[in-house]
Amino acid sequence: MQNVFMQILVILGSLGLFLYGMKCMSEALQKMAGVRMRRILRTVSATPLRGVAVGGIVTAVIQSSSASTVMIVSFVHAGLLTLTQAIGMIMGANIGTTATAWIIALFGFELDLGMAALPLVAVGFPMLVLRNEKWKSAGGFIIGFALLLLAIRSLEGAFGTLSGDGDLTHYLDRQEGGGYLPLLCFAGIGLLVTAVLQSSSATMALTLVLCGGGWIPFECGAAMILGENIGTTSTANIAAIMTNTDGKRTALAHTLFNVIGVLWALPLLPLAVRAICALAGTLGTASPCADPAAAPVYLAFFHTMFNLTNALLLAGFIPQLARLTIRLIPGTRGTRGSSRLHYLSSALLSTGGISIVQAQQELTGYARRTAAMFRDVKALFRETNGEEFGTIYRRIEQTEEASDRTRNELYTFLGRASREDIGADAKRNIETLFRLISDVEILSDCNYSIAKLLRAKKERGIWFGTAMREGATRMMELTCEAFEVMLRNLEADPQRAPGLETALSIEEKIDAVRSSLREQYLGTGTDEENSRQAGIIFADLITRIEQLADMVVRISEDITELKTNHA
Repeated sequence: MQNVFMQILVILGSLGLFLYGMKCMSEALQKMAGVRMRRILRTVSATPLRGVAVGGIVTAVIQSSSASTVMIVSFVHAGLLTLTQAIGMIMGANIGTTATAWIIALFGFELDLGMAALPLVAVGFPMLVLRNEKWKSAGGFIIGFALLLLAIRSLEGAFGTLSGDGDLTHYLDRQEGGGYLPLLCFAGIGLLVTAVLQSSSATMALTLVLCGGGWIPFECGAAMILGENIGTTSTANIAAIMTNTDGKRTALAHTLFNVIGVLWALPLLPLAVRAICALAGTLGTASPCADPAAAPVYLAFFHTMFNLTNALLLAGFIPQLARLTIRLIPGTRGTRGSSRLHYLSSALLSTGGISIVQAQQELTGYARRTAAMFRDVKALFRETNGEEFGTIYRRIEQTEEASDRTRNELYTFLGRASREDIGADAKRNIETLFRLISDVEILSDCNYSIAKLLRAKKERGIWFGTAMREGATRMMELTCEAFEVMLRNLEADPQRAPGLETALSIEEKIDAVRSSLREQYLGTGTDEENSRQAGIIFADLITRIEQLADMVVRISEDITELKTNHA
């Protein structure tokens, strides 16, 4: 019993080593290809088949269906992808994740693991100390792959030691051809183990080792793979808990897609197994039904064919699947619950700098609300009705309070992201985002200070003359134009954005109006209209508007830097 207990610990330790190796590989690949992958995801067209292709490529490259599906959920949450686009990409992610099974089957069982793993560590470790980020990431990938091979070797050894349990081996052998009950049981095991480990790759490795060592029949291994396809959806569903309605719908679509696939595939599984064994005979290779050594490769083949067939069958029903998720999770598009952050959630924080894209989208929303706040300030300046003036002022006050909370939460989110191992370029982008968030918060403070100045003016019964009102209105209109340019720079691609030149041109116009107004004010007399108190407040007002406009232009400068680094 003590020996069995120790072997179980070895199996659990081997699975942990495998998960860590996969984590190293996935994170290294995301660093090497993360920016390019994010650009592909953000520019994916509405064509379902292209979405399937993009999802498959991204998942195969980063070697993690969990990372890619969470990435897709986060982009839907951020409004960068529609629900129908995301469903197509999730179908592709299911196909792309089959690459992991092929890597394990071809390299994990065909190589002499003891001879291959340690030399790989010897090659990869020196690369980790290099300054070049790409070489460091490549070293991390090599070491992760070496750990994966060692984990498979350890699993094989642990199960080989346990294979002396004749009663258990005899019981498992009897499951072959035992009808659908054993298949359901093994599918359930695959589902539960994957949900607990939060990694279909680890469960896949376990399945291949069990089949390759003759522990379980090929048919039961195929059933475990079907269960793993449902279990892997737990990761996206957990991440979607803190997202908006569309994020939850995307995670649900992932679950429905995989469940539908298992529902049609499980009844056909005995027929599919016989077809695969017949194919092996036709190709002149050993049959996985008779020779356990052939099982890993043919399980990888089954995994690929199942996910490919399921995607082809359901690709034409993406709109219907989207409508079904909307009926199951009702609510308006973009409902965001009680979260103050509209476009991101700490539950979606991921490696490879994905958080930068989410934070950029949140920053855009933050800036848009600040621009709306300035429009309220402009309305406050024109308003003469006391009751309506109070309503607008309270709205500005509430926006300022919400702005402080948004700033703090964005700081917290980016602070966590900066502590991740995300590479030098991503860290520079995060530093720029910190500066942009601070600048937008200053805009909010400037808006509030102008609103308080206007309230003090009203309470003291001070009125501006016609020339003063027209001059201040002109400065506010130009500032609104600067806000629009800033928002377009934030939202558009670098090639289509207005750019810094347009913002600087507006700033020059504002400076000219300001200079003209000051000359007019200094050159006027002391008649009732240009009283001393009105003049002081007016000078203060145009100074604050100018400071606000200068900050808007500064943000456009920082945006240009961010877009240049992120391109």
